[in-house]
Amino acid sequence: MNTFSLRAEFFGFLSSPAKRATAAFAALFLAVSPALATVTIEVCFSDGNLQNGSVGILVADVNNDGFLALTDGSVIGIVLSEGETIGTSDDMIVSVFQADDGAHWSGEAGILATIAAHDYADLGLAENTPLILYTFPDLTSLGASLAPGDVVNAYRNSAAGGSGGDIGFACPTDPGVYTLAALTAAFGGDFDPMNPSGTETVDEVSAGLPGGGEGNGPGDDSDSRSDPTMLTAGMEKGGGLTAGDLDYFGVTVSGLSQVIAYTTGSLDTVGYLYGPNGGAANAPSADGDAGEELNFRSSSIITEAGNVVLGVRGNNDTQNGGYSVFLEVIPLADYRTDLTIGRSPTGQIGDGVYSTAGAGQRLTTKLKKVKKTRFFFEAQNDGGLADTIRMRGTRGNTKFRVAYFQTTGGFANVTAAVGAGTYSQNFAPLERFAFRVDSKGKSKVRKRGQGTLNLALSATSDDGGMDRSRRMVKVKVKKRR
Repeated sequence: MNTFSLRAEFFGFLSSPAKRATAAFAALFLAVSPALATVTIEVCFSDGNLQNGSVGILVADVNNDGFLALTDGSVIGIVLSEGETIGTSDDMIVSVFQADDGAHWSGEAGILATIAAHDYADLGLAENTPLILYTFPDLTSLGASLAPGDVVNAYRNSAAGGSGGDIGFACPTDPGVYTLAALTAAFGGDFDPMNPSGTETVDEVSAGLPGGGEGNGPGDDSDSRSDPTMLTAGMEKGGGLTAGDLDYFGVTVSGLSQVIAYTTGSLDTVGYLYGPNGGAANAPSADGDAGEELNFRSSSIITEAGNVVLGVRGNNDTQNGGYSVFLEVIPLADYRTDLTIGRSPTGQIGDGVYSTAGAGQRLTTKLKKVKKTRFFFEAQNDGGLADTIRMRGTRGNTKFRVAYFQTTGGFANVTAAVGAGTYSQNFAPLERFAFRVDSKGKSKVRKRGQGTLNLALSATSDDGGMDRSRRMVKVKVKKRR
């Protein structure tokens, strides 16, 4: 059984033109025990663009069938964390690094990290499994998701001795000390970043864009989520797409909020939404045609302050023309319960009305003869955090029978629980559940010809917040002679 840990050091001592100026050094140390080999890889890598927090990942080609190019569209949305696979391939992230800009980098930024030991068997790896190193100069958050157009630097030295190393870029086999080197003359090597050898791959591409190119947005549209065109929340911004184009926009949120992003116009657009931590905040394929015509519309709960970034692309590379983009921000309370009420499942009153007295959300029904009456209500979590909401409703009395039914997620009679005040439901942020209430006069109403039912509903949140709706049913029937 082999286990390996990684200690990575990225030094910024070079600058790069067309292909990245790169210097890398890796030494692999294996323990003396033949049953357990612990491998430590030390890497020196420089592309001149690393900044404080820049993320790097070491990726293994598990089945040794070739690495998937990060220009492939399937890589969009992958999370840069250990154990994740790259797009539709078997390539797996085995380690993640992050740069810092400490004094030991001589004014530049680099990565210095020691990754805990991994077991080959647990990871599904074998000795001699090929490895490749990717760095993302503009991504500075661990766990960020890959977005279209993100800059990716790829480095690999496939042959032993390519620049003076002992092994190729692969999981080592025997105990011992090995060197995987690509060193400039300043570090005692012969690697020339301006003229890499045939055994080395040093390149820069744009994630998810075939051919590695970047979009070319017109005007002040941005093609990078590290430097988006900033918008004022709720304001319209005009943009334009050419074939294969990619534009990025941003909006600042102060904390827990709902962000709604969409475009309008005749183009078929797709939107990629990212939170302040760089993680994906929507499912672009699911939101692709949720807006007007073929425009996307997406909504997400953002839990932290910072910039939310939106990438806009055409659904295919033939989209060409103008569009308008909107980023709306709705601040949210941590917990907020809301009730609505109506005579039908739609068009209910009380949405956004938070009252413990039922003000603004009352119904009155007057009947000329005794029959079953029915109304509907919804309980909603208007807060930005998951909540448990408890509901209580008026029981039946000597004159009326009352029955409660939950109609979301199936159809269930919940009369006993609602009447006892023990009904509870877990609500995701902005989630809602629908209910139906049936009432019918008993014999006393039929005999006396009149009766009144005052029915109150209340929903209580985890934090004690309450909302209440009310409905009055009045029945007046002429007595039979």
